[in-house]
Amino acid sequence: MRYLKIVRRKFRNGFREGQVAKPRKAAA
Repeated sequence: MRYLKIVRRKFRNGFREGQVAKPRKAAA
């Protein structure tokens, strides 16, 4: 679950900018 820590940060920082666009790439 290490990627979860990075996805959470990008999800909060990219969720508003990329709307599931940046967090989706990090989770993939």
